[in-house]
Amino acid sequence: MLGGIGLMQVYGTPSLLSRIGIGGGVLNTPLIFSTPQKPERRTLPNGNEFMMVSGQVINPTSEKQRVPDIVVEVRSPQGRVMYHWVIPPASRTIAAKATMDFNGSAVDIPKGAHSIKLVFQGE
Repeated sequence: MLGGIGLMQVYGTPSLLSRIGIGGGVLNTPLIFSTPQKPERRTLPNGNEFMMVSGQVINPTSEKQRVPDIVVEVRSPQGRVMYHWVIPPASRTIAAKATMDFNGSAVDIPKGAHSIKLVFQGE
């Protein structure tokens, strides 16, 4: 049990299984993101920072694909991840040559955040 806790401390839980080679993680998905809208960001009346991200997951292949969770990484001007949150997809599969909309929001975004990066959980 202590060994498992130690692994979670080193690797974290979101991609632990994929990092140690035990199924469950998606490392090389052919899916891609399209984010036509700039993330909405505003300061709420209580002073917290709010951010909403929306876009599409695109399956460019001719086969149905599994859709992993979407991780939004909020980054500093130096490119460091300052904050992140997970957006579950609307469906766990996407048809061949199809698109799927996604959106998600978070509060308490760090004020120094400069940009975002979208990744699939396990990458």
